[in-house]
Amino acid sequence: MYNFFMEISVIIPTWNRKNLLKRLLLSLEEVREKIEVIVVDNASTDGTQKMLEREFPWVKIVPLSRNMGYAPAVNRGAEIAKGNFLLFMNNDTVVEKGSIERFLRIKKEGDFFSPLVLRMDGKIDSCGDCFPPDGRPYKRFHGKVPERLKMERIFSAPGSSFFVKKDAFFEAGKFDPDFFAYFEDVDLSFRLNLMGYKGYLLPEVVIYHLEGGTAGKGDTSLKTRWLARNRIFLIYKNLPLSLLLRYLPWIAGGTLRSFLYHIFISGKFPYAFLGTLEGILKLWKKRKDRKWVQERRKVSVEEIRKWIENCRARR
Repeated sequence: MYNFFMEISVIIPTWNRKNLLKRLLLSLEEVREKIEVIVVDNASTDGTQKMLEREFPWVKIVPLSRNMGYAPAVNRGAEIAKGNFLLFMNNDTVVEKGSIERFLRIKKEGDFFSPLVLRMDGKIDSCGDCFPPDGRPYKRFHGKVPERLKMERIFSAPGSSFFVKKDAFFEAGKFDPDFFAYFEDVDLSFRLNLMGYKGYLLPEVVIYHLEGGTAGKGDTSLKTRWLARNRIFLIYKNLPLSLLLRYLPWIAGGTLRSFLYHIFISGKFPYAFLGTLEGILKLWKKRKDRKWVQERRKVSVEEIRKWIENCRARR
């Protein structure tokens, strides 16, 4: 029976990855009486819904008529969630035994949180994301062995495992559906920071991530295009004008480095270029979003500058 005073609602968007999803749900089964689990199915055709109904009757299913992407699917799940905290998870993750209980026990002073997200080889996938001056977000300590980590302030939590107070999530405007997928987590975190909410790393809470399992392995053409487009949206929406002008040379340089990478290494320059162009051409559509975000900013430009430039120093 569902406990209406449950602390956490776990929201999992999925599309045609039923075996990965099953593995995640099995890792949550031991705490199923303490949490609400909502799976938002982006019109899977691999029997995901039948599998859920047959093997996981305690999971709430939100079926969608088409693949709407990560951001809109998570928003749909959040709208029916009853927990005080929301935990957004990719379907290619696994919760370490005891981690949910540790989250519930920890004295939490912040508003959104990153667990310690490990790759399957035990090295760090993410322990919070950064937004540096060139506007190209990156994962802190990615690929390194986890040592001497402690609870500390972070700029962004990763979309693969993102804890946030439900009230803060809705006040910050939820995930931006225009992103579809990629950088929507950094965009939400940026808005939370601008509105005065605080994010923390919780290294005692451990999630394992099969990186690329949700979308499939490799630097796909669509992924390249969406990353380039969403980077433009992210920068334009969230940076105050003075910092946008201050970092413009870094942003241009970051774009050039990205183009060179896709010309000489990935071979996907046309998609990176088209994504960047699409982002620029759609800025007129995002101007209302920018106005909405900047009108709700509660922190100073100087504080934002420190976040960004501290990120540059902490790879």
